[in-house]
Amino acid sequence: MELQVIAIDTDPYRLWVARLLGADHICNAKGFPRYLDGIRKFCLDGVFAAVNFTDSGEAYTNIRHLIHGGGILMVGARNGRIKDLEECLKFSADNGIEPLITLKKLEKIPAIMEKMKADRIKGRVGVQFFKPKKKKQEEEEKQKNQKRKRKGSRLRSRKKPSKSPNSTDE
Repeated sequence: MELQVIAIDTDPYRLWVARLLGADHICNAKGFPRYLDGIRKFCLDGVFAAVNFTDSGEAYTNIRHLIHGGGILMVGARNGRIKDLEECLKFSADNGIEPLITLKKLEKIPAIMEKMKADRIKGRVGVQFFKPKKKKQEEEEKQKNQKRKRKGSRLRSRKKPSKSPNSTDE
């Protein structure tokens, strides 16, 4: 069965990101109030699976009307607890899912807060407390450490010739 991904959102930026990440179809629920009818144009019998990642009550209500009989509905933790968050993070880590996040330095927090108040932040922002190493740097350090270990083991394995108590130096 070939599956197609339909991304539905009210934010054009998030729809653009969904398209970049491989969504087959995008639908702006704000600009297209009857988006359910639009989805039914390319999914005549409804969808086989639906996943909701929002906290929108309307999305939770409408998504049920899209699912084909016997389909699967998956919803996120709308009003999640800490335990729910732990499970989500573990699932992401176990399955190699990396979040889309922009890292900003600690001193940039006041500017970030102003952008948040003005609703100008797109995506997620994290505070960077240290400079992350690049993969190339990590690989170089790993190789250096391996060389040091090999060199150290060779030095330990070499035994200095011992002098016999009966020998004389000339």
